This record gives sequence, C-alpha cells and structure tokens, in this order.
Amino acid sequence: DLIKHFKIPEDNIKVIYLAADDKLYKPLSKKDIEQVLQKYDLKLDENRKYMLYVGSEHPRKNLPLLLKSIYLLRKKYDINPILIKVGAESHKRQHKLITELIEKLNLKNEITSIKNVLEEDLPALYNAADLFVYPSLYEGFGLPPLEAMQCGTPVITSNTSSLPEV
Repeated sequence: DLIKHFKIPEDNIKVIYLAADDKLYKPLSKKDIEQVLQKYDLKLDENRKYMLYVGSEHPRKNLPLLLKSIYLLRKKYDINPILIKVGAESHKRQHKLITELIEKLNLKNEITSIKNVLEEDLPALYNAADLFVYPSLYEGFGLPPLEAMQCGTPVITSNTSSLPEV
C-alpha cells in the first residue's frame, strides 16, 4: 500500500512483521480449556463442530458473508456448526444488520456472542474451536489468524490484503 498509494520506492521500505505472543498463544491442555469455557459459560457439545471468529463488527470484517456461509452449510450440506463470535458491537448500523440477518437466516441458536474476553483467555477459545474463520475484506496485518495458527487451530480466511501473507 505504501508503494501503491504514496509512491514510496520499495527499497525505502522495511517490513517488520507482527507476532503473536508464543508464551500465550499455544496448544493448551483440556483442563486449561475447560476452565476458560466455564468462565464464559460455554458448554460445547462434542457432537457439534465449533467455529470461532475474533474481531469487531466493522463492515470490512465481512460478517454477513460468514453468516450466509453458515446458513448454506446447514441448508445445502446438512452441516450444522456453532459460531462463537468474540468481539464488541462496534458499529450500531452494522450490528443491527448482523442481528437482522441472524434472525432472517434462523441462526439465533447457532451463534454465541461474547463481547469482552480477556486476552489471557483467548488461547483457550482458539484451542476449543474446530476452525477459526476470518472473512475480512481488508486487514493491515490480521493478528487473529496468526494467534489461531499458533494454538494449532485450522484457519479459513480471505485471500486478500495482508491475510495470504499471514
């Protein structure tokens, strides 16, 4: 983006990558995971698959696409995952759109939202998930997919902006 938008020569740019804390984001024991799940009153059904999303509701995060994808998994392929959505309701208009879409697609019982999660609890949520999903349209870097990968959780993300590099 610096080269494209500001016409800065590539030789003048040095890329310094972010990293997730490797002492925090790592595979955890079942006991450690269970303690955090209890803290947030999450009761996971061993017969269901769990997808995790960590981030805001900003329009560029592309949550409507994620919701429609869950709907299609249910209707077309008879796959019925639960989505654990971690993040604040950051945009009122977008939150209203997301809430209406959840209602319209009859996904109310398939989505658990947690607004405030302590950073030290995030690794347990990544570890508990069968899959981490991050359909963002644009990221400056995109740390959550890296955090998930460090916990050993498979990641599905967009093939745009910085995410393929992450």
